[in-house]
Amino acid sequence: WRIVPVGSHPRAQEFNAYKVNPARGRIAPGASQEFTLRFTPSEVESFSARLDAQLQQLPSGTPPLSIKLDAVAVRPWCHFELPQSDYRSRRQADGVLDPKYQIVEFESLGTRVKNTRRFYVLNPTAETYDFAWKPDGVEKNDDPF
Repeated sequence: WRIVPVGSHPRAQEFNAYKVNPARGRIAPGASQEFTLRFTPSEVESFSARLDAQLQQLPSGTPPLSIKLDAVAVRPWCHFELPQSDYRSRRQADGVLDPKYQIVEFESLGTRVKNTRRFYVLNPTAETYDFAWKPDGVEKNDDPF
């Protein structure tokens, strides 16, 4: 197999984001072979390429067998490292909870007991973030605290 960048991509060397396995081998007459194509980009980018099968037995002048590859790598603006919660399945309400909300559960042994949950927020970008937490539904100029 050979991965060929499509067009004059300025960062063609990064097309190693594609890997095919097995990369080489032999298929007996009448047999079949399963292949796995992996896409593991290292940057947020669009990746257009062509996967060419290199078959020595093709008659001269026969175009190579190829598969068009198009993939896009995206990166979240931030990632919350929170433990998994089954709250959505246990929730008894008329409406569905919007999937954009992350769930942090607390279990308290009474009132006036301090309950703390710690979690990490990962910034995978090259930019610094400023942040402010606010309850949902509170306008920007309203200070709930």
